[in-house]
Amino acid sequence: MRVKILNLVLILLTLNSVLLAREFTLKKSSGNDTVFNLLQYSAWVLIDLDTVLTYRTINRYGLRAEANPFWRSILDKPALVFAVDMAIKIGIIWGTSKLYKKNKFLAYSFIVLVNVVQVYCIYGHIKHWRK
Repeated sequence: MRVKILNLVLILLTLNSVLLAREFTLKKSSGNDTVFNLLQYSAWVLIDLDTVLTYRTINRYGLRAEANPFWRSILDKPALVFAVDMAIKIGIIWGTSKLYKKNKFLAYSFIVLVNVVQVYCIYGHIKHWRK
């Protein structure tokens, strides 16, 4: 029951956080480059999706399903997981926005890498379910 509530809260916060936060709107994030802003937004959503799928995988297969020892140690504390996820997402958005002003290629490379890693993690969850 708690995981369902956490999933609902994560979905609602994901949908609202980017829209309500002034610093993370598509217009103000880093100039007028819409593609870069969409990559930032997709990274934000993919991180949230990875968290939700991690909890679903753990509910199905147990804690051993999580490979990362750091996350494995805090997954029993959803509030801490949410706080760490928020810090990571805000750090990525803020950092890539600052980096974009100095070196667009490096900023693009970093945000694309974040998206690729998150897609790989999500694929890992889905692949684990099929076994």
